[in-house]
Amino acid sequence: MKKINNLKKAKNPFVFYARLSLTLATGKAVSSARNLLEILRTCPDSVIYAHSHRFLQTHQFAGTSPANDFSLWASHALGDEELAEKLGVIEPLSYSSLDQIRKDLVSILSRHLESHTDNRSVSPGQELHLLSSVRFSVSTGLKAWDLEEFQKSLQKSSPATIYLHAFESRLRSAQGISDFSKWLEEEIGEPDLAKKIAELDPHAQTLSKIKEEILEMTQQRLEAKK
Repeated sequence: MKKINNLKKAKNPFVFYARLSLTLATGKAVSSARNLLEILRTCPDSVIYAHSHRFLQTHQFAGTSPANDFSLWASHALGDEELAEKLGVIEPLSYSSLDQIRKDLVSILSRHLESHTDNRSVSPGQELHLLSSVRFSVSTGLKAWDLEEFQKSLQKSSPATIYLHAFESRLRSAQGISDFSKWLEEEIGEPDLAKKIAELDPHAQTLSKIKEEILEMTQQRLEAKK
């Protein structure tokens, strides 16, 4: 591809990282809704992350929007479809902090238990064994100073990089903005492209497909600049 010379250069390059995670057993198991409420009030954020973002951590989810682990457990093990439906409204990508996810989970459980005297427990072997996700980022050695370099680096990036910069990074931003969208708008003046990337939905397609869509978007923008 011929080099485009009139592209805006960023003051700060986009540095591509990959998200890696290590899942650990906490040794704690949940047997009832009240038990879950007690644990969620004090457990580390790493537990909230492990059970609310599991579908994205696989990097290759495709299909209808999945429920979080708490909702799935309430339905399949506890047999409380009403609670499962309430917990299922938690959409992790709409949050800018894990603490807020925790607060909403606690609020849902508290209200549910206040209006239900039934404190059913699961059968032995059906407990929800809580996990903790230890997350860390590693540099890929890729960086970009303009849109063309961004596209070339993105082509070499793994699903773990797409996941980190397009979705998980929203947890670090008070505005819930991804790394990709923030850099594209603020560093190289591409607000429309930033908005399109922000609107991508990881629930209905794999991260590999999302990568293809971003590449297509950037290519169209580069073609328009020739």
